[in-house]
Amino acid sequence: LQGQAVLSGWAAVIEQAVIDGDGWVFGRAVVSGRASVAGHAQVFGDATVTAGAVVDGHAWIHGHATITGQAWVSGRAQVGGHALVCGTASISGSLRVGGHAVIGDGAEISRPTDVETHRLSWGEYVTLYRCDDGAVGLGRSENNHGPVTLGRTHLPDGRLTARVEELTDLWSAPSAAGV
Repeated sequence: LQGQAVLSGWAAVIEQAVIDGDGWVFGRAVVSGRASVAGHAQVFGDATVTAGAVVDGHAWIHGHATITGQAWVSGRAQVGGHALVCGTASISGSLRVGGHAVIGDGAEISRPTDVETHRLSWGEYVTLYRCDDGAVGLGRSENNHGPVTLGRTHLPDGRLTARVEELTDLWSAPSAAGV
């Protein structure tokens, strides 16, 4: 613990993890590995921040959400539910991510329209998300996420293929990048 950070309840900060600034970890939350919670960020409920993940700014991580890998959650972002943010994902701004979302490698999420979760006919959830280069990422699990290469990435549903094509056009357009 550094700065004015607070650890309370049954929460745990273990290994080389750090809570700094005005960070607050409470409930049954766990911060482990080389993870960092800083600024005014809060991690609570049964949430987990692990590996080399960073949560800062005014971000909230709650519910059963997991932030892992080299993921970065900042600004006023709120990640909850059973969401998984992993790999090299970056989430910032004032938005909420929840449910069964899986956001991974290449993700650059700054607006609510940068992420969509779809439930496939057999019950599996997949997440389509905007990548830093305007490409579309596909998240299925902690080990299965990253940018989609149409024609090379197997998509489990024809409707999903059509949506990936639509989002590719939308997100790769100059106006989508703020140019």
